[in-house]
Amino acid sequence: MIPAGAQHSGKYSAGNSPCRSGGIPGAGPIQIKDSPEMPYDRNTDSPDTPVSLFRDDNMDAWLFPVISSRLRGMLGTDGRSYSSAGVLSIPVSLPGQLFAAEELLGGDSALEADISWHPAGSGFELKLFSNDPAKLARLLTELTGILQRDSARRVRVYTSLQPGPLLRRHLAAGQQDAIAVIDAASRWSSIGLAERLLSRYPDAGLSLRAERSYCIISGTSAQLASVLPGLTRLADQQQL
Repeated sequence: MIPAGAQHSGKYSAGNSPCRSGGIPGAGPIQIKDSPEMPYDRNTDSPDTPVSLFRDDNMDAWLFPVISSRLRGMLGTDGRSYSSAGVLSIPVSLPGQLFAAEELLGGDSALEADISWHPAGSGFELKLFSNDPAKLARLLTELTGILQRDSARRVRVYTSLQPGPLLRRHLAAGQQDAIAVIDAASRWSSIGLAERLLSRYPDAGLSLRAERSYCIISGTSAQLASVLPGLTRLADQQQL
């Protein structure tokens, strides 16, 4: 669960299109407005009916404007007072999902999120809870858009100089660690690109850890900041 009001300052970036404050590449900061400024207008003939927000071979996003008694057990909402829920399900777990979720969702005290992320094979599932179905619809639409664009890139690079609870829990970042993730879709491609980068900064003092299809570079925020220009160039070169 992302704690209510959790603060984070990670940057979600992929190649030469860094996302500012968790937004769409090049689109500027995200502005999440309350319902009165952007009315919830989906399925107006039956506003309580579940709505499919996005579906393809890789992602499935649903909005439940009203959580019925039948759904409470399946959504895990027993003991919670929220009236609406949204669900995003993806069959494969990738590190970019965590960076995008933390950046988009970690700072809203009126929102609660349950995230299941298992790189061993059971995929990624996000459940969002709020009393504002319009906000849930906007957030899920924003998140699916980011992940869809990200999936088209050959090499994905993510950085966080101050990882929040979500990244620390799933990517095993220490309390003092800043992290960068290189996801080149295979273990050895990711390792090779990371080693190519680190060989250019022999005195940076950073460590490298490999996972199934990506690798993690970690160190202090100052150490990682010193190689960020190299990370950006590396990702840019791989998109050509």
